Amino acid sequence: MAKRKARRSEPGSSKRCKTEPKTTKEWDLKMSYVGLLKLDVPERPVRTYRHRQTGDPITLRADIPPEWEWTDEEPDLDPDDIDALIERCKERISDGIIPHFFEYRLKELEKQQLYRNDLMALFPGKGWEVVQRLDTLGDIGSSLRTNGDDYNQEINVNAIIRAYQSGNLNWNPGLSKGKQICQPRPFDWDEFFRVNKEHDGHESFWVEGIKVAVRIPGSTDTYEEFDFVDDTGASMSVLFYEDIHYLQELVRIKTHFRPPIQIMGIASLSLADVQQVFPEIVVLEVNVL
Repeated sequence: MAKRKARRSEPGSSKRCKTEPKTTKEWDLKMSYVGLLKLDVPERPVRTYRHRQTGDPITLRADIPPEWEWTDEEPDLDPDDIDALIERCKERISDGIIPHFFEYRLKELEKQQLYRNDLMALFPGKGWEVVQRLDTLGDIGSSLRTNGDDYNQEINVNAIIRAYQSGNLNWNPGLSKGKQICQPRPFDWDEFFRVNKEHDGHESFWVEGIKVAVRIPGSTDTYEEFDFVDDTGASMSVLFYEDIHYLQELVRIKTHFRPPIQIMGIASLSLADVQQVFPEIVVLEVNVL
């Protein structure tokens, strides 16, 4: 959330946003880079020993022998591998290590497992990541039909769903006006700006499979200062449309041109009250003052 602080900079001010970056690398839009580039994924530690309690179970963490260097975080397991986490809980219970804690965790994991299995059954033959994405895209499509589609994104949502269902898409490409315009690749801001501009990306443009940062448009000397509220429970930055429109108007007043906002897609957000909202993802530039 942001609060407006100042109006705009004067010409020649040192406080200005960077201009649109020049392309330093161009990827082949028709080529998939899946499997060709090594992902920088840290290796998980190998479990070297399984600790077991003899006698009465350990019920307090403080009573766990310090030489065990024990943790309940299970660093050797993938946090998304529900089946492995369930088996580990059963091990901990049988090993007599704070069983009440792992009994509770086991119940929660079994609920997640049931939800996953029910959802997977709706999309046979698809991997869990794709199934989750299809479920989210379905919710986004419903929201667009119910609440309006200001940026003509439903055509892209439907195209992405069809691509996942057909197996032509696994996780990543970008679309414009319902047509896939590139193959999976590492995300590159320079390429995004170029391709977005080529495809009139101020509406009906979508980058699939990416987490984005937020920046305020700054191709001119006009900028706006904001006091940002730091919410440590938030996973992304949020700016109100009134503020975005205000930024556009500042540029229009100075240059007689109202710049369009570059669209990247729609996010699915779960709020603290369990409500689900679907805000647009837009490209902005931010300078830390």
